[in-house]
Amino acid sequence: TKEQIKKKLNVAYVGDFKNGRAIIRLADNEFGLNNKFGFVDKDGNIVIPMKYDDVHDFSQGLSAVKLNNKYGFIDINGNVVIPFIYDFTQYFYDGWARVYKNGKVGHIGLNGEVIVPIIYDEIGYLTDKAQVQKDGKYGYINKKGKIIIPVIFDKAEARDDGRFYVKLNDKRSY
Repeated sequence: TKEQIKKKLNVAYVGDFKNGRAIIRLADNEFGLNNKFGFVDKDGNIVIPMKYDDVHDFSQGLSAVKLNNKYGFIDINGNVVIPFIYDFTQYFYDGWARVYKNGKVGHIGLNGEVIVPIIYDEIGYLTDKAQVQKDGKYGYINKKGKIIIPVIFDKAEARDDGRFYVKLNDKRSY
C-alpha cells in the first residue's frame, strides 16, 4: 500500500499509481522546502531517483519533470525523451502536450516534435480546433496546428453550427 511504501522509504508523499509508477516526494525539512520528487514501482522500489524539482503523473508513457528550472519529459524508466528546454509543460493527451517557452505557448508531440508553433500568447482547449491569441489578435487552428481562421481578428468565436463569428475594426461577420 501507499502507506507501507511511505514508511519503507521514509518519504513525505506517495501518489497514485499511473503507468505502474507513483510519484514520491522527499521533503528535507518540516516546511516542505527543497522538495525532491521521483517515482516508485508497485513493489515500493525507487525506479526514478528523487532528483526532480517537480513532476507530473505519467500520461501516454511520459512524465513532465522539472530539473534546473526547465521542464522536459522522461519515460517510465527515467530516460529523457524530450529535453529540458521548456519553462512549463502540461501532461500528454491525445498525442500532444501544451508547452510554454519564453512567455509563449504551443503544443508538442510524443517525440518532441512541434505540432503547434510556440508563438501564441494563449491557446484554447484543443479538440478538432482551438482559439489562439497572438499580439492581441484572435484566430483558430486545427488539431495539426494549421491556421484555419487567420490570427488577425479583434474577436473570433466558434459557433455550434460550425461557423465562426469574427470581429475586425468594429465590423462583424460569420
